[in-house]
Amino acid sequence: MTMADDMLVCENFERHIGTIFVLTDEAGQVADLALTEVTALSASSGAERRAQFSVLFKSSEATIRPQAIYSLSHAEMGDMALFLVPVAQDKSGVSYEACFG
Repeated sequence: MTMADDMLVCENFERHIGTIFVLTDEAGQVADLALTEVTALSASSGAERRAQFSVLFKSSEATIRPQAIYSLSHAEMGDMALFLVPVAQDKSGVSYEACFG
């Protein structure tokens, strides 16, 4: 199941905080990303398709993947392609952010 772009809204991600999204890169390597945070950046108006928001994922890998479009799969949300940007690294892994607007 592929998630339609218009279904990628803040509320759909909020209910999945703490769950795992499986990232697959171009080389076929996979990594588990935990959805750790969803932040609403603006309210939607009648002229906008959706409100702006961002999501933050955490990988336990030490390797920092470059910013790029990655395939992600979630048990309930299905498959999606997201542009992920590495935004932080600490002892527990790397955090990646995707922004929607």
